[in-house]
Amino acid sequence: MILKMRAIFNMIRVYNLIIMAITMLFVRTYIIEPFLGFESVHPGMVQPHFYLLIIAVILVAAGGNIINDIKDVSTDQQNSKSSIPVLIVGEKLSWELYYLTTAIGVATGSYVSLISGSSIGPTLFILSAGILYYYSIYFKSTILIGNIFIALLSALVVCLPLLVDKQAFSSSNIIIITLAYGVFAFLISLAREIIKDCEDVHGDEQTGIKTFAVIYGIEKALKLSIGILTLTTLSLIYIQVTSQQWNSIIPFLYVISFIEIPLLTLIILFIFKKGSKRLKYYSTSLKLIMAAGISSMLIFNYFS
Repeated sequence: MILKMRAIFNMIRVYNLIIMAITMLFVRTYIIEPFLGFESVHPGMVQPHFYLLIIAVILVAAGGNIINDIKDVSTDQQNSKSSIPVLIVGEKLSWELYYLTTAIGVATGSYVSLISGSSIGPTLFILSAGILYYYSIYFKSTILIGNIFIALLSALVVCLPLLVDKQAFSSSNIIIITLAYGVFAFLISLAREIIKDCEDVHGDEQTGIKTFAVIYGIEKALKLSIGILTLTTLSLIYIQVTSQQWNSIIPFLYVISFIEIPLLTLIILFIFKKGSKRLKYYSTSLKLIMAAGISSMLIFNYFS
């Protein structure tokens, strides 16, 4: 029983779900509430409904992870992964968990969106669940399309607290800042998804999944990631210069130390080292950089 529960936690990627919840909470707490507070306006979605929104997102994402693992069994076996959660949990129970989490997530997210006055919320939840399903059975087998969809969903997690809150959506400052974080999440996620495809290239090739890494090779896939990360770094530097971010020294140093320098280090390693030998390190590093980017909301809130 303990082994099966551990396999379920691995299948739903519990740590990734926690990061998603923290991301949404940070957007609400350190972007939406402070800016609306300056105007003496309360958020359009009350706090209990917002917590339900987070739960709904986590459930839909968990369902997406489950269906992806169900469809990935053959590829994981080809990649010689020692522990395959679906085989431990059982395919029947895995499907049941997928239907349960997805249905409850979509229904809950749609409900709290509608009662909070957001007509777009139900559409976003249904669309997200559909993308996650078709990603697992079709999109992941196409060059870059699956990677782009997953990166867009990562950006959606950042932007959702804004999109379903009519009061927040009326503030241009909140829109600009939240979208900036959303673009950052999109770019980092896209680069990471391409690298993860490089990690799984052997199994994908054996099972007929035609990712960018399979068609064009690992080295060209890593060069594409270099381009995405370079664009991300240059964009961050541009924002710092145009906003004169050095006037707030702690956020300025934080971005340089925990986001830009790590990104530049990865780019240099990509260029001068044998990239294919460090794929796991690159993937983990980008996850940490993403976490540092999300955490910067707190830093900017307290020290700007």
